[in-house]
Amino acid sequence: MGQTIDCTHANITSCAGGASNVGSLSPLGDGASGQADLAGNVWEWSLDWFFSSYISPCTDCTQVDPASNLRSLRGGAFDANATEALASYRFVFLPTVRSATFGLRCARAP
Repeated sequence: MGQTIDCTHANITSCAGGASNVGSLSPLGDGASGQADLAGNVWEWSLDWFFSSYISPCTDCTQVDPASNLRSLRGGAFDANATEALASYRFVFLPTVRSATFGLRCARAP
């Protein structure tokens, strides 16, 4: 499987000029079960609080103890570059901050 991420795979780098309706822009980025827009469009708030390193050993792989005041976001947004849309990339912010590029990710169109 390739690791190419462009406007046919995710709404990144202003492909649509802003957030787009789920499933309307990037059909090559759809999952095997029909999930759409799993990367790009808006940064997704995650359950994890941010730490500079991952928990080891990993049990359920979540950091739910708020030892930092920053939350992790993943998935990139319409103004993010291809590297920021990778699942391995984490972005962090205070959970009280609001932005047009932060949100929740829908798995498929209603």
